[in-house]
Amino acid sequence: MAEPISIGSSTVKENRISFFEHRNKIIEIPNSASLTLQILLFTNVYLSPVWILSSLQFFYMNAFDESGKHNTIILGGALFLIAAPLEICRLYLGYSGNLREKIADFAGFLILSTFIQQPIEIFFFYIVHKAKVFWLQIFVQLLATALVFLQIVIGYVAMRRMTQLKAQQFHILTLIEQSNKNR
Repeated sequence: MAEPISIGSSTVKENRISFFEHRNKIIEIPNSASLTLQILLFTNVYLSPVWILSSLQFFYMNAFDESGKHNTIILGGALFLIAAPLEICRLYLGYSGNLREKIADFAGFLILSTFIQQPIEIFFFYIVHKAKVFWLQIFVQLLATALVFLQIVIGYVAMRRMTQLKAQQFHILTLIEQSNKNR
């Protein structure tokens, strides 16, 4: 016979699995944090300072260039002032959404990644690729763009799995509460 688990505390988390007791049966629901996405976010946390320093160096080197591309550099600098703080917010939302399984934070991470950060990263890659720069700046920008793209793809899959499991948890808790009321 199963050891009773208090429903008043709603869930007991052990070994990343939620356990519920219903009529002396233990129902388990696995948690939905994505390890692959967490590895990508961890990598991006350490790449972000390198990306910021590389971008600052690129804009500083090309600000005084006499090639007539001042409009692109000015636009890139303005977008950089938007992208750098948003990168910090985006990574925080990704961490809290994935590890704490907060759907609202995770959705914010995906929206920021898809509609703001990815287009800015693609534009930066374009202007870095067109300018005469060191190969290291092109590599850093390519890596940052690829990481954001992979985070969007894997994040979408993780979001679908997370919402399905949260819906299952909600239905199970609803059934448990209804059966406790009927007793």
